[in-house]
Amino acid sequence: MQIRIFTSGLQGILLTLVYVALLFTTLPYTPYYAGRLSSMGYLEEAVAGMFIVSSLVVARGAVRSGRLKYPSFWVTIVLLVMIYIFTESVTQTYAEPLHLLTYGILVFLIFSAARFRLGGAQLFILSVSLTAGIGVLDEIIQYCLPGRHFGWNDVVINGLGGIAGLMIVRFIFGDTGKRCGC
Repeated sequence: MQIRIFTSGLQGILLTLVYVALLFTTLPYTPYYAGRLSSMGYLEEAVAGMFIVSSLVVARGAVRSGRLKYPSFWVTIVLLVMIYIFTESVTQTYAEPLHLLTYGILVFLIFSAARFRLGGAQLFILSVSLTAGIGVLDEIIQYCLPGRHFGWNDVVINGLGGIAGLMIVRFIFGDTGKRCGC
């Protein structure tokens, strides 16, 4: 099963750039909205809801790809759970594990956009490298913002989100990163 959500590499690049721009432009406002949700008692439910929806999407992809019968699928599930547990153990707020989802989506967008030019290992390496680089830039921008801070644990979680996203693409959806012939 090949993950392809764009009809051209240019569409993928533009959507990825819009996504990154949204990430960066919302940085000053996320603590405020997370605080509001938390004060109303909805933050935990909102985060749990996002993880439930993303888990259902992944489960649907796993069923559609027929990967449930492969040991690599189940090993990947165990590794993803371990990544989530690790993230929960090193984060300071309930919303920080959302970095896994945010950067998992980002790596998926980069992977889908880059497959029009690259394939195989190059595609996977470029996808995770760009995702990790954007994660570092995210933290540098936060360092420059009042009321925000640079966190090495966030850099690690951003990178883990990218790795987790590629694990889902490869071992749950079964995408080998074959270059798109478009």
